[in-house]
Amino acid sequence: MELKIFFKTLMLHVDKKSCMFMGKVILRTVIYVKKSLVFITCFIVSCLLTIYGMPLNKLMLKAVDYSYQCCGRYLAENYEYGTDPVSFMAIVVTNIGLAIVLMFLVRVVRRGVCGFL
Repeated sequence: MELKIFFKTLMLHVDKKSCMFMGKVILRTVIYVKKSLVFITCFIVSCLLTIYGMPLNKLMLKAVDYSYQCCGRYLAENYEYGTDPVSFMAIVVTNIGLAIVLMFLVRVVRRGVCGFL
């Protein structure tokens, strides 16, 4: 009997709006986590597509060479080829760009708008 009274008083303090708000927050969190996992997967795939011998390796090398030509003169020390911060940032930015393109393509395919391609 006392347990019923406790639950009734507990339910009086929780209104429907707060329950709906928590449901929306949880749903938005799930959507964010899902999109984050898709982006991380696309980033890993873009990293795999740009390693030596893969199809997008030439694009990566062109981006690294161009960034080194533009910003290499600002380096204070001498680095080995491919180990300087400019090359590293060019690789990271190129992989992030490719991951965004892959994520867009995944969204288009998942929505079934294949006529867009």
